[in-house]
Amino acid sequence: MLAASAAGIGGAAAYGALRAISGRDEHGPGRSGRPGRPGQGGPPAGSAAPAASAAPVAGASACVPPQQQVPVHRTVITRFQPGHGFVLTGAAAESEVNDTAAGNFACGAQSARVVTVGNDHTYANLTSTALRFDTTGKYLAVTFRVSSALDARTLELEIANDAAFTRSYSWQFADRVANLGSGFTYDDEWEQIFLSFADAVTTGRPDRAGLTAIRLRAQDHGRPVTVHWQEVALVSDPGKRFPRGAATICFDDVYASQYTLARPVLAAHGFRGTVAVIRQAIGLESAMSLADLRSLQDEYGWEIGCHANTLAVHHETDIGVPLSAVVSDLRSELAFLRRSGFTGEKIHAYPSGRWNPAVLRAVSGYCGSARLDFFRTQETLPPADPYKLRACGSISSLPGGHSAAAVKRYIDAAAEHRSWLILIFHKIVTGTPAQRTECSLADFEAIVGHLAASGMPVLTTAEVMRHARSGELAVPS
Repeated sequence: MLAASAAGIGGAAAYGALRAISGRDEHGPGRSGRPGRPGQGGPPAGSAAPAASAAPVAGASACVPPQQQVPVHRTVITRFQPGHGFVLTGAAAESEVNDTAAGNFACGAQSARVVTVGNDHTYANLTSTALRFDTTGKYLAVTFRVSSALDARTLELEIANDAAFTRSYSWQFADRVANLGSGFTYDDEWEQIFLSFADAVTTGRPDRAGLTAIRLRAQDHGRPVTVHWQEVALVSDPGKRFPRGAATICFDDVYASQYTLARPVLAAHGFRGTVAVIRQAIGLESAMSLADLRSLQDEYGWEIGCHANTLAVHHETDIGVPLSAVVSDLRSELAFLRRSGFTGEKIHAYPSGRWNPAVLRAVSGYCGSARLDFFRTQETLPPADPYKLRACGSISSLPGGHSAAAVKRYIDAAAEHRSWLILIFHKIVTGTPAQRTECSLADFEAIVGHLAASGMPVLTTAEVMRHARSGELAVPS
């Protein structure tokens, strides 16, 4: 069933309606499914499952907590309910395409449980080749849960025009990070991710308007991983409001060069930035003064957000100190910013991009959004999760960082495919960079100039989130 809806921020009523809707047979009345063994989710051998067709359904919402939602126009392709028609291959015997166990589904009455075999190379595939959907003007949305984010080598969505997947788009969205809490996913947490065509890898010459197949793939690092697949859907991109997407330019750690060197470059193009402040660093050598920060806000229209109140919390990160210390630190910084005359909704930049579910929930009670330092895939507009905004950090003129040439490619892809490109800078230097947190002034000027030429509007984080939360982007593309 493809179900179209303009879904707002949830709540008990919306969630109840969602369960009633998504509990229906996905292929319509008269096709009630039964729990089956691995590989039994599809039609009998040699037959084809009915093709899906669009049907508006009022009240459908996302399968994630309300604070992790913004209004979107969502077209559900599948929620893996009875009769979903997906077939399992390459997976361990513990897999179950109709998992009805309590706690193993985020919406409806079941999900598809896929367990990898634990050999470091075999893909566990969940596939349907009897669909019909059009991704023109859309992002792809996937809701899933993984047992171990670090053990998941590959989580991949592939969509195709043919059953052999010779004309396809694919996205790899496993975190592939060294430390839990440094990526987008967390162990045993339901996640919703939106995928832009800016990150799609193409095979052959696919057509976005005539897609008939989906394959979800999982691969491990040598230990079995369990993935619960809950939903694949389409979400309208912001083409009508932002036909070239949008960009946000962020600066972390209040380096003085952000005022002396970066500010004039942005001002020359009429751009404004977002600063994530370490309160205790203000006024230190090589750091901005309070007067500099006030000037950025009052004279240049910059956004002043949160990073950490103390240098100790910044160094230890939000997951390296007790949750009570995170809350105390954040409340102290917010109070300082208010006393100092910094207005507007606040963004929180997780120190070193580290987070966990308890930290996310705490931050969501104080700030309007929060940013990661993670860039496996570009952020979308609207974003999948306002408290896990994906951003391109480590922009540096040194090897190992995102080079100016690479960032220019990201800009081009974001503008073409209407993504929200969030760029993070630290220290801007006139000489030769010595650390991966440093970007040369020449490279910074080249990046900003390329951004100006792209036609992408540059907005602060809060401005983008206001557009996203207003519902104006939750319209069909």
